[in-house]
Amino acid sequence: MRLWSFACDLYSKPGVEPALLTLQNEHGLVVNHVLFAAWLVAQDRSLDWEALLQNEQSTGLLADVIEPTRAFRLHAKGQVTDNLYQALKALELSLEKQHLEWLEQQATLSSPAPEVPFGSFPGQSVTQANVLGKQRENTQSRDSLQRGNMLQRELQQGNPLQTCQLLSQISAYLLARASLAETSDSECVSDDEVSVDSGLSADINDFIARALS
Repeated sequence: MRLWSFACDLYSKPGVEPALLTLQNEHGLVVNHVLFAAWLVAQDRSLDWEALLQNEQSTGLLADVIEPTRAFRLHAKGQVTDNLYQALKALELSLEKQHLEWLEQQATLSSPAPEVPFGSFPGQSVTQANVLGKQRENTQSRDSLQRGNMLQRELQQGNPLQTCQLLSQISAYLLARASLAETSDSECVSDDEVSVDSGLSADINDFIARALS
């Protein structure tokens, strides 16, 4: 299934939209990135998140176009006619679709495994060590691995396979974001300053539970 169709189907599931908006509004995650992570799991694909986010920064589509458009739409709510507001929503949705199409192009497509129905592994589980092993494939940074270890300790164990895979994908995404943020900072963050927001972990688990229900 193409990413746009997958994202629309997943977004329309009960409870998924508010869970995604919580991740966006309270924790700064990008909804399209989280949907993309879920699509990668459904397609049994993987990629280098840090390289992806670096390439994305160079396009300017997210930071310079989509996010300012969303901010303007939210600011205009209640201050413009309904027709104009709906036009702004349509413009934002069109830009987000373009963003998802760009993300799909970046996915590693070499020898993809056969597609399986999303959430089709009831009762099958992997250990935390399996998840950490998967995460090591997605990042080479020592600091990022330490963050991943801390996050994984807060995540539930013995979940269905796709739950663990989605946790791993979202963790890799978060680690890549943190790594890029540190690269742009003048001061490095020491190991003892690294912490995981328990609220973020809970909200990620809430999204996954709703997405896989």
